[in-house]
This record gives sequence, C-alpha cells and structure tokens, in this order.
Amino acid sequence: MRITDTAVQALRYTRDRTEYYWDDNLKGFGIRASKGGNCSYILQFKIRGSTRRQTLGKSTVISAKMARQAAREVLGRKALGEDLDARPDMTVVDALEWYRDTYAYERSDQYQKMVNQMISNLFTKRVQRRLLTDMTRADWLDISEGQARKGFISSANWTEKQIKTMLNRLVERGLLASNPLAGVRNRFKTKSRDRVLSDAELRTVWDTIQTYDDRRRLALETLIITACRRSEILGLLIEEYEDGVITLSAERVKNRKPHLVTLPSYLRSQFDLFIPEHDTLFFGSDRGHLHAEHVLKTLRAETGIADFTLHDLRRTAATRMASLGVMPHIIEACLNHQMAAVGSVASVYNRYSYAKEKAEAWTLWEGFILNLP
Repeated sequence: MRITDTAVQALRYTRDRTEYYWDDNLKGFGIRASKGGNCSYILQFKIRGSTRRQTLGKSTVISAKMARQAAREVLGRKALGEDLDARPDMTVVDALEWYRDTYAYERSDQYQKMVNQMISNLFTKRVQRRLLTDMTRADWLDISEGQARKGFISSANWTEKQIKTMLNRLVERGLLASNPLAGVRNRFKTKSRDRVLSDAELRTVWDTIQTYDDRRRLALETLIITACRRSEILGLLIEEYEDGVITLSAERVKNRKPHLVTLPSYLRSQFDLFIPEHDTLFFGSDRGHLHAEHVLKTLRAETGIADFTLHDLRRTAATRMASLGVMPHIIEACLNHQMAAVGSVASVYNRYSYAKEKAEAWTLWEGFILNLP
C-alpha cells in the first residue's frame, strides 16, 4: 500500500492486536496501528546488522507527507554515514520508545501491550521529558517503588527488570555511558503461588461454568482442559483453530515457541459445534474479547471459591496430570514451558514435538475432569 492520510484514516479502527503496514515506495516507512486504534508513523532500518524501528510521530499530529519527508531525512543521514545511534539529547521517552520499537516488538502481543502500559502509566510527562543523562539511580528506582508501595509487587519487579534491560541495551548501543541500575537485583520479594484446586473445587467450577452462555463456557472449559495461558485462549484467533487442533503462533505465546494443542474428543466436539460471533476472535463478540478479570470475578462469586485465579487452573492441571502418571517432560510440553534442561545438550538438540504424547495427556486429563464425582 502507499501510505497517505486517506489510507491511514482507514486504519483507525479498533483491532485485536498491534499491526504494521509498510509503504510500497519508500522501503522501511510504515504505520504501526495499535490495538486501541491509534496510528503512528515508523521507520525501520538496520544499523550494524541490527534492525531498528524509529517512531516518527502520531498520525493525529503529523501528516503522512511530513512523516514521509522525515523518514527520507533519516535515511539520507544514514546514507551519508551519520551514526544514528548517537543521541546526546535523548530523553526518557525517546529511550522508552526506542526500547519498545527495537526490542519489545519482537515479543508477544501481550508483552508489547505491557511495555506500552508501562510507558504511558508509570512515567509522568515531566519524567518523560527529562534528558536520559540526567536520570539518577534513585529516579529510576522511584518508578518501580511507586508500584511496590501500592502493593503491586510482581508488577514492580517486572517494571524494574524492563528498565534495567532497556538501560543495558542503551549502553550496548553506545547511547548511554553506563547503566545506573547496574548491580541492582530484584528488591521486592514475592510469594510464589502454590494454589491447586481440590477435586471438589474443580467439580464446583466445572458445574458452574456449564450454566454460562456457550462463549464463556467453552472458553473456560478450554482453559481448564488444555492448561493454556489465559491470554492464549481468551484471545484465540479463528484462524488458529482447524480440524481439532489449536495452533498458537510464536508471536502469541510467552516463550516465543509455537504451541500445537490437539483437542481431546469432548472439547473438539464442543469446538466444532460452536459458532463464533466475531470475524477475528474465536471467543470474541461485538464488544471484543472476554476480559479475564471480569470472568474470574463472576466465577469466584458464583462458586464461592474466593482464593483462586485462572492461572491456578493451569497449575492444577499440571499437578493432576502428574498424579495420573503423565511424565514431567510431557507436562512441560503441554504447558509449552521451556525444556527443564536449559543449556544442556538436550535443550539444544532435542527438537521432537511430543505431539502424540501431549494429545494422550490431554485426553487423560479431560477424562479425569468429566468423571469427577
């Protein structure tokens, strides 16, 4: 496509994930259309073999013509040998957007969403405008400490990890002399959840969701039986299901490894009977995808089980599979976890998918659920 104001305006609709569109005439010039409907002009190019993405401006602020001219200027400076990494006037928001466009875009949609939320929600406009070189260790630590003070310990650790990673990347690229957070380790202790639902609780949850409409019922049944992550199922695309098999692409999963889920007989029969209401999302409607927190709040209220999360269903599946005799490495494969022997010869050379063994494990687990007393 040729990027024009008219073409960009046509892209301003609510979508289910961030998408990129590239200009046919100017290589690397494109549009990033976010999930919320916002569009930004971007330029993609390579420096010393690494792909970079530079945000040129929002479509609501500058025109396509202005963005195209800005892209040509950047490419011209690059052609003349200018080091585009040299940014002595880089601000905090410049650094955050550089990190997002250079590294975070390679991760899953959920990861990109979290990085965007970190930028917009945790960094005030005053902080965003500050020069990167003026930020002290205390300034950076204040960001995550603010979350910790509110009780969001896991989020505080995640935010601090992203900031440290970003600063390391900036140092690697010569954009920052040193990392002010070097040597800082996770300072906020979290208690790992070990909640596993009992058979009686699992039966209560299963019976309760049978009273829901087909969309919510089948989505929750799929979460329980497949043990997939909630974002993978609640955001399931129509194109990802065919002939009894869910195929999750690398872009949609946490560890960036495609995940093949062969549905056992009951679940497949329900999938084949279900008629999606949305043209993109399998469990979507005209209001978008199911919201995990709303679903969980309703489920807690109606089951009377207040102290569990949707992720606990995943842990419950893994625990019960083990008790049913499923081998640990097969359970890990069902969960799409990184192989336990990370760094070993096995993790590098063993490329077997365990598709047959995973299918047998899901069938065994489904049978256990359907026959709960």
